[in-house]
Amino acid sequence: MHWESRQDPDAQNSYTKHYVYEPNRFVPLLQAGYQGFIKLISFSKVHEQRLSTA
Repeated sequence: MHWESRQDPDAQNSYTKHYVYEPNRFVPLLQAGYQGFIKLISFSKVHEQRLSTA
């Protein structure tokens, strides 16, 4: 799976897309799109949160 997200000052130009590929190949099976920017947290922040609660 791959995702891309673009945040633009003009909200109508912002988008998020998700792609799902065949296993072990770069052949797309599915694309899902959303008009708007979705802010995701980085993996390091998730990892830090898990360490602090352990």
